[in-house]
Amino acid sequence: LSWGAQGEQYLADHGNPVPCRRIGYPAIDHLRGSLPPAPARGRALVLPYSVDTEGFVNMSGCVYGGLIETVETLRRHGFNDIRVKIHPGALYNRDYYARVLGLLDEPVEIIHGNGHLPDHLAWADIVVGPIVSSSTVETLAAGRPYFPVLYQPSVNEPRYAAGLDLVGGGGDLARGLSEGQRHDRGAVLEYLCSADSIPNASAEFWNAMEDAPAPHSRCAA
Repeated sequence: LSWGAQGEQYLADHGNPVPCRRIGYPAIDHLRGSLPPAPARGRALVLPYSVDTEGFVNMSGCVYGGLIETVETLRRHGFNDIRVKIHPGALYNRDYYARVLGLLDEPVEIIHGNGHLPDHLAWADIVVGPIVSSSTVETLAAGRPYFPVLYQPSVNEPRYAAGLDLVGGGGDLARGLSEGQRHDRGAVLEYLCSADSIPNASAEFWNAMEDAPAPHSRCAA
């Protein structure tokens, strides 16, 4: 099962003959048009970058330095209410993030454990987070601007980023905040997860399950 053209293109480019059935991404079904307009109160939600899916090509030092740079860049552009939402997984140590963010001149709010992203999207004006996270499509589907971070070197290939303006450091983020984002949100969502062509991904998933052949049973001789 594939979300959309991006995953199928990746398989084709890497010579993988696995057949695909495109179903979209069910998690965005409840997010479409679900949020009120952004509050426009200088609020930024930051989802820290991680290296857990990077094969450790990009080491952890960039995560914490990049986080500090992101917060400082946001503040220079008028975002004075900043919430850093740490992934609830076991790899993420809230106390260490608190120590790192404590180096800043002004405190930020740290969230760890409340994983309900829509609540945080409703609070925020913009979101800065990793390109490899499903929060990319979830934020865009909900209608909030998303600044996708991809630090180099990386095993993730920018050509599959759907035309998004990637943030590789504070300079890229500053340009995006000053000049605006150039990508077409609808085109990005269609390429990544078939948002327009499959308006009900949940139903498409269950249709695919009904059409799937029954698994072969294995009986002992």
